[in-house]
Parts: sequence; C-alpha cells; structure tokens
Amino acid sequence: FMSNTSSFSHGGAIGNYGSLRITNSKFMSNTAYANGGSIDMGGIVTVTNSTFVSNTAGYRGGGINSYGGTLTIVGSSFINNTGNMYGGGVASDASLTTARDTTFSDNHSPNNGGGLENSGALTLTNSTLSTNTVGVGGRGGGVYNDPSGKLIIDSSTLVDNSAPGGFGGGIYNVGQLTLNAATLAGNAVSAGLGGGIYDEISGTAAITNSTFYHNFGGMAGGGILAVGAVTVTNSTFYSNTAGGLNGGNSGKPLKLKNSIVVNNSAYNCNGTITSLGHNLESADTCAFAAIGDLHDVVNPQLDPLANNGGPTLTDALLLGSPAIDAGTNSGYPLTDQRGVARPQDGDGNGTAVCDIGAYEAMPTYRVYLPSVMR
Repeated sequence: FMSNTSSFSHGGAIGNYGSLRITNSKFMSNTAYANGGSIDMGGIVTVTNSTFVSNTAGYRGGGINSYGGTLTIVGSSFINNTGNMYGGGVASDASLTTARDTTFSDNHSPNNGGGLENSGALTLTNSTLSTNTVGVGGRGGGVYNDPSGKLIIDSSTLVDNSAPGGFGGGIYNVGQLTLNAATLAGNAVSAGLGGGIYDEISGTAAITNSTFYHNFGGMAGGGILAVGAVTVTNSTFYSNTAGGLNGGNSGKPLKLKNSIVVNNSAYNCNGTITSLGHNLESADTCAFAAIGDLHDVVNPQLDPLANNGGPTLTDALLLGSPAIDAGTNSGYPLTDQRGVARPQDGDGNGTAVCDIGAYEAMPTYRVYLPSVMR
C-alpha cells in the first residue's frame, strides 16, 4: 500500500470498522487529511510482520489510528510516520491494544506522543521505542498516555526519544502507567522537565524492576519528574542528568523501595521523596532514612548499561557491591529485570536476600583444585 491519499479524511490506505487481518505487508507514504495515515479503524484489527514507513495523518495516528475496537500488533515496525496532533506511529483509544515484538522509531508528532499516543488500554511487550520526537513544547517523545489511558509497558526499551522544551522525553503520563522490566536510556528534554518520565498531577505510576540510565532533564528530573503519585520498587537510576534541580528523581509524592539512585547530577533527588526502605544513594540528597537505607555510598560498584541477559539492557552489580543482599524480602518482585529469580544468595553467606536495584546478583562459587605432590 503506497502513496495513497484518503479523500474522506480518514485512513490513507484502509478504513476498517469490521474485522481485518494484515500479514507481511508494507504501508508507505500514505496520507490521511485527518486520522490514520495508513489505517483508520474501529473494529477488530490484527497486524503481523508488517511495516509502516513515512505515513502521515493530519490529526491522529500517522501509521494507525484506532477509535474503539481492539488492535493487535505483532512483530511489526513503525518508522518515520507523522501524526500532526497526536501519535506519530500509533494513536489508540481502543478498548484493548496489544503490541509485542514491535519497533517504533523516528516517528514524530508536533504535539503529543512522538511514537505512541494512548487514551484506551494499551499493553506494550518486548518492544522498542527509539528516536521518536515531539515538537518544541510537546509531550511524550516516546509515549503520551492521556487521562483516560491505561498503559502497561513490560520488558521493553525506550531509548533516545526526545521532547525539546517540553515534558517527558521517554514517557508523559497523565493516566495510569505500569512499567515493569523496562530500560529508559538516553531520553531527553532539553530546556524541559522529565527526561525519562514526566508524571502529571493526576497521573499514577507503578515502576518495578526498571533501569534509568543517561536520561537528561533540561530543567529538572533527569530520570523521573513526578507531580502525580509514583511508586518505584527494585529499580536503578544511574548517571542521569539535569541542568537544574536534579539528575535522578524529582517529585512530590514519589516513593522508592529497594532502589538504587547513584551518580546522577546535579543531585540524586529533589523535592518530596518518601523512602519505603532499603534504598541506596551515592550522596545524601534523597533524605533516605527508613529501615535498611544506605546513603553516601562512594562506590556502588555498578557496571554501565550492558546486555546481561534478558530482553533489556541492565546495570549489573559487581562482586562486592553494597547493594547485594541489602534489600528486603518483604514485598519484592519474584524476578529481577532479566527474569532471574529473587532472592539469590549473592554474597554467599548462606542466606538468600533480595538485592537493591533492578539486577539480582547470582551466587559466586569458589572452586578449589586438589594439590598435586611430586
């Protein structure tokens, strides 16, 4: 489907309000004056092993726009699409949208949701959002989740997305967000707020087993800027930066448990941070003072972001890291970001205790060779 233009304003290539299956197809350079540069839908649509390249919608959904219905996307790519108001790659208010093993890259919206815009129920699994953008002052370079949106991101990567002068380089959330086993790296808001995530006042977010690395918040919140209610469990914030208030986390009702916040600049934390215990900080700006909290840890012994197994990159705990076996076995996730079972006896003292952060260190065994006498 190539270089089609909708004369009815919706669905540059296809308008579907019944049932549709698309497999091994390519949609390129299609245009809709309003919604759905390639596909505008309201029924049941399944897209498998297909590619959407350089499609444009005047309003919503450069690649696909969904009003109601259900949308399933498997093993597909959305590249360089544009939604001129919302959702460069996909805009969805479907009752259920699922996307797995799918890539969204170089998509753009001048306003909200460079890669994705969600106002329905959307689950993203084993997928990547990279180098998606919004215009100056826009929201959600990677994803925009609006007030009615229920967004789940699992085992996925958001890297190098940007919202210059705006909010939420990786994610802008004003609805309900669940983030699990995800990596946010290199996302940025130059002269804006929330390099990794900006959580608006009515937004709620539950973040577990996730890594925030080298994100940049121009004014504040290199990793997360939370105005709404955000709870973080067993996650790692490493080497995020902000030109103003902080590099790691900035928030009002921002709660952390079993998490690492180290080597961020200018500060690890700013604002009202509540410790739920067993957090580790490389300075003393987060005011961690609950049971098991560690602060002023000069050398947290973390590796830079790397492939340590599992679907996403992680910061490994090096041998002897003070985060090993320093968490709590109460209310911890049963696996780490890679899918490794928790807890492990990482320090080899005979007792398995959950580690602090997104990575669970495996036991190190010593091997003794028999002596040989001649």
